[in-house]
Amino acid sequence: MDDDLAADLVFGLVEGVILTRRSKSIPDVEAYACAGADAGVRIAGGAFDLAAVRAEGLRLLGR
Repeated sequence: MDDDLAADLVFGLVEGVILTRRSKSIPDVEAYACAGADAGVRIAGGAFDLAAVRAEGLRLLGR
């Protein structure tokens, strides 16, 4: 996938999340955010161990 298309898709995903959060309550925001972040990594072509990436992010945030 070309970089411009991947960037457009990731921005579209983020915009969709924002619009969804504005229009309705999300009971488990953390799970929703994790799913969105995982989708962004997949769209961008990341072949990472997503659980490890998420754990490292939480570590960096001090959680």
